[in-house]
Amino acid sequence: MRTFETIVRYIAGTATAPGLQVTAHLKRGGNETGERVSDEDMRRLSLAPHEVCPAWNYTLSPRASCEGE
Repeated sequence: MRTFETIVRYIAGTATAPGLQVTAHLKRGGNETGERVSDEDMRRLSLAPHEVCPAWNYTLSPRASCEGE
């Protein structure tokens, strides 16, 4: 993995037998200081924290339905 573009292509090429397909894009320039995910966006995620270091270790699962998005 020598370039960001190569990494993005590998991520975007991910698929599973049940049909999960991944999209990826490179955000150039990094994150701005103070840039945050909104509380609303966080509530929409299906996160299950782990017992050890739950702020860093969690499972992100698909939502039941993505209708209306």
